[in-house]
Amino acid sequence: MRHSCSRWDFTYLSSTLVLALLNLVRCCLAVATLLSLVFLIVSRKKYLITYTLLAS
Repeated sequence: MRHSCSRWDFTYLSSTLVLALLNLVRCCLAVATLLSLVFLIVSRKKYLITYTLLAS
């Protein structure tokens, strides 16, 4: 009885760990997407600024 209980605890813990890892990965992906978007916007603005400076 005790053994099966501990095994269930292990399964529960491992599934919780997997879920936490998935959430972490999702969070990292979201942050990376945000950062790349910000980088794109900033570089585009820099490009536009340089372009306008060169044009004028």
